[in-house]
Amino acid sequence: PPTTTSHSTRERILLSAHGIFAEKGFRSATVFDIVSAAGTNQASINYHFGSKVKLYHEVLRYSFRRMVDLENIEPWTVQGSPEEKLRALIRSMLGAVALDEKWHQANHRLLMWETLVPSGGFEELVSGEMLPHFKKVMTIVRDLLGDKESEESLALKCMWLVGACGFFAHMPPLIDAHFPNGQLRSPDALDKLGDFLTNLCLNGLLSAVPNAWPAIPAG
Repeated sequence: PPTTTSHSTRERILLSAHGIFAEKGFRSATVFDIVSAAGTNQASINYHFGSKVKLYHEVLRYSFRRMVDLENIEPWTVQGSPEEKLRALIRSMLGAVALDEKWHQANHRLLMWETLVPSGGFEELVSGEMLPHFKKVMTIVRDLLGDKESEESLALKCMWLVGACGFFAHMPPLIDAHFPNGQLRSPDALDKLGDFLTNLCLNGLLSAVPNAWPAIPAG
């Protein structure tokens, strides 16, 4: 099993690599840049990740998991009613609100690099992290809505749910403009925000017409 020192070195490399890849992109970033920032050596990269490519893919996974706070909350392991599981899911997706602004800026640059100069890492992130996460979201919402909901309608409602919560992860400057001095960044405030959004989502999901896809044109 990894030692505390080994785990600390791995975390330090991930944090440093996240910043370097965000600044320079995958192709321009070098292993020397990363180990210099992390205060370690290339042997540590090889030991913990195997290569620059594997490190980059791990940075993308690490970034996603921090955004949805999977390191601290596993909503699908929560015991209780479908409503309680939904609340745990929403609370996990609000975890990124507590991350500092510099991390958010770096994360946006990292994803922008991958969009402008694709390395193939995003496809692996989608298949390895995003899709499995979304399927688990669908399972939670399926338990809430019942078996009569079609897969297409269920998927769209889950996309709406993830988008509504994702706003808080991706728009911290706008949130801070309305709630200055970090009013929404403390664990207690995020718990209350989770309750508030859960009530909104429950009202929206449970009052929506089942299988309302494709939509009936207005008029």
